[in-house]
Amino acid sequence: MEVKPGRLRATGRLAPCIILMLGCGSERGAVDAGTSAADGVLSEAGDDAASPARPEARTGLTSGSACDASAQCLSGACTLGACSDWPHAMRIRIDTTAAGADIREAVVDFPLLLRLDATSFPFAEARHDGADIRFVDASGQTLSHEVERWDGDSGVAALWVLVPRIEGDSRNNSVLMYWGNPLAAPTSSGPSVFGAFACVLHMSGAPDGVASHLGDSSGRGNIGLVQNPTADALPADGLAGLGLALDGTSTYVATNVASTSPPQVFSVSLWLKTTSSTRAGIAGFASNPSGSDVTFDRAIEMDESGRLAFAVLPGGHLLTISTLTGYNDGAWHLVVARLSSRGQYLFVDGEPVADDPTSSAADPHNGYWRFGEEPLTSPAPATTDAALPAGNFFSGTLDEIRVTTDEPSDARIKLAYATQRPGTTAVSYQPVP
Repeated sequence: MEVKPGRLRATGRLAPCIILMLGCGSERGAVDAGTSAADGVLSEAGDDAASPARPEARTGLTSGSACDASAQCLSGACTLGACSDWPHAMRIRIDTTAAGADIREAVVDFPLLLRLDATSFPFAEARHDGADIRFVDASGQTLSHEVERWDGDSGVAALWVLVPRIEGDSRNNSVLMYWGNPLAAPTSSGPSVFGAFACVLHMSGAPDGVASHLGDSSGRGNIGLVQNPTADALPADGLAGLGLALDGTSTYVATNVASTSPPQVFSVSLWLKTTSSTRAGIAGFASNPSGSDVTFDRAIEMDESGRLAFAVLPGGHLLTISTLTGYNDGAWHLVVARLSSRGQYLFVDGEPVADDPTSSAADPHNGYWRFGEEPLTSPAPATTDAALPAGNFFSGTLDEIRVTTDEPSDARIKLAYATQRPGTTAVSYQPVP
């Protein structure tokens, strides 16, 4: 009988002795004997292989002290790699070959979206709130994760796992997911996954419990405030967990923290779904969180045909790049606007669709991010392209809004689309027998 990765198989009266032989320690990066290359379960090729003879227990850290696995895990004295109390495991693979995400370079510190349902995960084996979920990589290092949604009764969940490195053009990227410890304390943490971001809105509730407030998973407290909420502006089915349905009349979202001017290098990304044929604002940086007659730039907009544009305002002149294709087809689309020394770029569904390599700056001003509308501006700025529309509200659903103060690579943007899009085949779930 094969030992499951990360599982203790005790036989008869030898079980207490085996438990006492486990090593423990507080350092990060304990190695799970079931997942080490030497063990052969997760080889360089990523395939199962016959394991050499070994003790039927996890290999913990080499501190040399004897300990009880349950006490260690709950106290934090040992990392997951030294525990034997998670009886169930699943291998999750990320395919970056042409058949999967189709990226050619490595991506580091990547928040990976995992969608679980009753066909891929036995919810009855886990805690009702998912608090016993744990992740390790191929080296046995414990990975940070955030549970965005966990509904065991309905059999659906959405989680984010921070993967340290995903290799390009490979089928061998994988992480192991463990569950089944009823005494495990919750370790879900948005900042541990999204701490490098300036703002991350999952469209789920904020810690203050106010219905119209959206929590910021970056840990920077940049809560999204739903302005002018109406009965039609309600949580809706999102790309991952809940999304926010906007009615196109007066409702939008503004961040609550006054930010210093975004640096010349920044990106804004979000998922949207709409069938509207009305011109609307999608995102932008405004000098005030509400009202008109504000400075407004770094903006994404959609016209009557569903075409998208990205505009910045350097030197009082509006520079706009636009797509040739409409995206108001009722499907989910990932939109990413990026500005850096390499130019002004607009990506849709992982691919660059408009760019201006000569545009690499935007005027400095303090303000707030606003999503789902464009405020009136007076007087209208001088332009080198069509002026931004004024006071137009978005009708449709938004989800997974993110702001960064760095330059995400083309490969990172493409990997985000490939692993998050509905029906993705780049991420697969394989129960460990």
